[in-house]
Amino acid sequence: MDNKSEPINAACAVKAAAQESLLVSCSEMRPEDLPKELTRILRDLPPLVVALSGGIDSRFLCHAAQLCGCDVLAVHARGPHITAGESAGALSWAERRGLPLLVVDFNPLSLPEVSNNSQERCYACKAGLLAAIGAALAQAGQLGRVLCDGSNADDLNAFRPGLRALKEAGVVSPLAQAGMSKATIRNAARATGLDDPGQRARPCLLTRLAYGLEPQKETLARLAAAEEELAALTLADHAFAGVEAMPDAASPTAAPSLDTKTANGESTPKAMPCVEMGRENTAFALGDLRLRLTPQPVLQVENLPPELVGKVEETLVRHGFFGCELRVGQGISGFYDRQKG
Repeated sequence: MDNKSEPINAACAVKAAAQESLLVSCSEMRPEDLPKELTRILRDLPPLVVALSGGIDSRFLCHAAQLCGCDVLAVHARGPHITAGESAGALSWAERRGLPLLVVDFNPLSLPEVSNNSQERCYACKAGLLAAIGAALAQAGQLGRVLCDGSNADDLNAFRPGLRALKEAGVVSPLAQAGMSKATIRNAARATGLDDPGQRARPCLLTRLAYGLEPQKETLARLAAAEEELAALTLADHAFAGVEAMPDAASPTAAPSLDTKTANGESTPKAMPCVEMGRENTAFALGDLRLRLTPQPVLQVENLPPELVGKVEETLVRHGFFGCELRVGQGISGFYDRQKG
């Protein structure tokens, strides 16, 4: 595996002279609003290192550790299973917070359980990642730190094979220990001034493939690119696309290759309206989404304004996802939990 790490200072590029301008304003943060049990757990820990994916859970853990005055180092893993945008966001956020960051390049695709895409892929991937992080910490002279992750109390009640790898490696999960659910974390994030407390979950790209489908680097890259474009669609993309309007979604000529299904499972030629239609055109129109391979492509979206049906189809085709089934308002999931399909 081509796994390597970057030195802490080079990876985070946080210079002492620039920290004052990069740090988030402390006046907006309220450490006294942290849950008392989480504060107790964090303050009892020795110097720690937090696995920072860039999602709300790991960001909140870093945020809380900083508010508690902990000696905290973040570590972020890059690889073909993580979108470039997510990695860039994690590095940028750490820099703005003045958070020391170690970057580890990790490619799990050569691991047998991952290449076979079995239900144990998350365990194998997590175990391999933890080994890579351990090696990077040793190289950086940081082995004395306790490794923590952002697993929460909800994760303990779901099918998460990776949790077994965490337990075997002695990783500490302060949020789960404090009994914090995802909703509790979001509330605490708002109360203590963390940016983007409503950030949507973005599990790794391997969860987009049905078990048994071999993950290819090129396929993961296409999935990431398509999802990124779809997530950024706004009603303005329709309004300024051209003089001619797209055909109505109910028309026989509208998006013929998209098999649209509603929450009751019935096919319908008409797209479901966006629940946020009253908002400005700059609002992200599709809401949460996942593009999955079963092996046929399936796109799950929360909302679908009729004006964007054609744009969605165009994006999917451009990235090589033909004949995609579209599921609107049926819940967003992936091949990593107890949900079917």
